[in-house]
Amino acid sequence: TVEDKPVGHREKKVIVSGREAPDKVEVSETDELTEKREGYQSPLPFHQLWTVNTDIIGWFFIESSGINGPILQSEDNTKYLTAGYAGKANPAGAFFLDYECEPDFTGHHNIIYGHSMKNGSMFYDLINFKRESYFREHQEIIIYTPEKEICLQPIAVVSTEADGRRRITDFADRTEFQSYVAAMLEGGKYRKEWTGDVTRLWSFVTCSHEFEDARTILYARECCS
Repeated sequence: TVEDKPVGHREKKVIVSGREAPDKVEVSETDELTEKREGYQSPLPFHQLWTVNTDIIGWFFIESSGINGPILQSEDNTKYLTAGYAGKANPAGAFFLDYECEPDFTGHHNIIYGHSMKNGSMFYDLINFKRESYFREHQEIIIYTPEKEICLQPIAVVSTEADGRRRITDFADRTEFQSYVAAMLEGGKYRKEWTGDVTRLWSFVTCSHEFEDARTILYARECCS
C-alpha cells in the first residue's frame, strides 16, 4: 500500500471538489465548463467531474511527465488504493489526499498518495525524481481546484521507510511546523534553497523498491496560489 498509518475514519467535510476524471469529458455547448470563485475560472469542468464522482477535489499535473489526473478524498485511506476515480474496482487505484488533510488544501501539510504502476501510469514518474536531471528539469507542479490554481516547486526527494511521522497534519504553531518541515527534508536529495518559511508542505507518496516496504516521497512547497 502507499500509506502506513493505521487507517481510521472521520466524518467527511462537505466540500464540492474533484479528483481523477476521464481523460476526455464529453460536454455540450450549453454546459458550464468552469467554476467561478472570486473571478477565478478553472480550466477543468468540475461540474462534469462531480457527475462521475463527488469525491473529486482537484486535479494536478507535472509537465512532460505521465502524472496528470484528478485528486480524490474519502473518509479513509483505503478506498482509492483499489478503486479508480469513478469509484469502481481498479488495481491502479487513484490519486488521493490523506483523509486527515483539509479537503480544500488549506492545511499545513497536504499528502497525496498513488501507486507506481509498471505500465508507466499513476505515480510511475514520481520515481524518476530520484534522478537529479529529472528533478532539476521538472520544477513546476500545478494543482487545480474549483476555487484556485496552486503552483508548487519540488524541494527534495527522499527514500524512506513507512513511518507515521511522515503524515502528521496537526501542529501547535508555526514554529512546530517549520521544525517538522526541516525534519522531513533532512537527508533529502537535491534540496532546493529558498528564503522565508514554507507556508504549506506537500508530500507526494508512492511505493518504491530500495528496501522492503520502502516509500519514495517528493516534497514540494507552494510558490504561488
